[in-house]
Amino acid sequence: MKVEISLIVNRDEKLSYLSKRATALKDEGKINEAVACLREAQKHMRKSNFSHPAQQWCRLPLFLQMAGRFDEAMAEFHRLLAELDKRMLKEYAHLPEEIALSCGYTERAVIYDKMRLACKREKRKEEAEKWAALSQEMERKAEEAMSISDRFHEERSRAFRDAQEQFRAGDRGALDRFFERYPQRYR
Repeated sequence: MKVEISLIVNRDEKLSYLSKRATALKDEGKINEAVACLREAQKHMRKSNFSHPAQQWCRLPLFLQMAGRFDEAMAEFHRLLAELDKRMLKEYAHLPEEIALSCGYTERAVIYDKMRLACKREKRKEEAEKWAALSQEMERKAEEAMSISDRFHEERSRAFRDAQEQFRAGDRGALDRFFERYPQRYR
């Protein structure tokens, strides 16, 4: 008889425990119990103060597919896609909205790739190819978005250096103007 005793101190420790427990249950052949653990883990992920990568969010639908619940798995993937922009705005609130949303391209690429994997496992070749193409398209958009983000950060850094020089030269309003243009949330 195996007795498991644990003290979970906070939500993120509980999330870690549930994720590891789901893996252990899957390895023991108890896939439906593993799915239940991952459902509980996602509840904690939604309430967490930390961001969680798409790979972590995709564990539940992949386990559903392994449990022979393909339609439920695909519905879960689509729910993740529908929630993505809201999650990106929350997790990247310190950036301008357009940059925060552009971070979603990378996350979408991962979700589409996991959808491809689920379809491939189910021998649904055409669907797998469709999701693979969307994943590649999102990867390209992510690269484009990174160049936009890089330009924004370069512009902001240059503007801050200029404002510092103007301040040192006696323009006491230079830094105030900088922070009006780049509010605290953009730092």
